[in-house]
Amino acid sequence: MVGFMGRGWGLLLAGLWLMACSPAFNWRLVGHEGVPARMLMPCKPERAEREVRLLGADSPSSSLRLMSCESGGHTFAWAALRLPPGLTPPEAAHGWMRASWVSLRQNVSPGDSHPVGWSSTEFTVEGGEWGQRWRGPALDHRQQPLQAQVLLAVSDGWLHQAAVYAPPASADASVIDTFFESLTLR
Repeated sequence: MVGFMGRGWGLLLAGLWLMACSPAFNWRLVGHEGVPARMLMPCKPERAEREVRLLGADSPSSSLRLMSCESGGHTFAWAALRLPPGLTPPEAAHGWMRASWVSLRQNVSPGDSHPVGWSSTEFTVEGGEWGQRWRGPALDHRQQPLQAQVLLAVSDGWLHQAAVYAPPASADASVIDTFFESLTLR
């Protein structure tokens, strides 16, 4: 707990420094109730919770905790879901990304593992057992182009997705990196 608190304060101070440099972003340390994780959000998030079936209609449901906000032309989102028993982190992440690509209006051709233009890299999250970062083109609900960046991480039976959606020309790499690197799993 002390390590988390020390890192949490460091992240909060970094967020305050960023806030002083960028009036569009008002960083704050947030967490989902009952989820062993914290993250910096650059704006006051709205929260929601719903039941989802990660493995399909016949599978048990899990509670998905969500928060999101918009700032500086970017939409920031963080979701956490308790992993169903017997599902490996890569299987869960693949199912989650397939659902994400559908909502982002990106097709995965038969035989392909991801949509055209999307790429992934491994990503280490402090306290995480597994992590992956995706980046690619997308369309919003109005069919307008977006640049989507998605971080998936697993720790203590929880799957986390942090995502940033921004118009392609305005995606701010330093803000996105700050957001993703602030995810602390305890």
